Amino acid sequence: MNKRLIILGILILFISVIGKLLYSGLKNIKVDEFHKAAIIFAVDSSASNQKNLPEQIKYIKSLCSILDPEDEIKILKVSESSYLIYEGSPSNTKGITKAVEAFTQYNSKDYGTAYGEALKKAFDHALTSKESTRICS
Repeated sequence: MNKRLIILGILILFISVIGKLLYSGLKNIKVDEFHKAAIIFAVDSSASNQKNLPEQIKYIKSLCSILDPEDEIKILKVSESSYLIYEGSPSNTKGITKAVEAFTQYNSKDYGTAYGEALKKAFDHALTSKESTRICS
């Protein structure tokens, strides 16, 4: 028999087996298995980080642009103290920009960085978010 026909037959068989495996794997994925994300950003706006702050804000906005509108984000400001400056959809770019610009300005009265407080608040928000989604489900 012709070698080209044998190779073509094996290739067609291989492609059909791979296609069948992909089809059976993809048909078992259910849309209900995907859950919305809840992401918390901690933005260091202390004096020592003012130089890097614009680039970090750019990264946050870039990450938000690839998230689904149904996802939920929270942004915590970290400086002398830590507090929530934005909560909502990642697709609300105007709201994110407004919150970040208003609350990350340099303040000469702020000194130190409350990383411990920020981490505690981030974990509290994460646990609260997890409990509320568990109740709603």
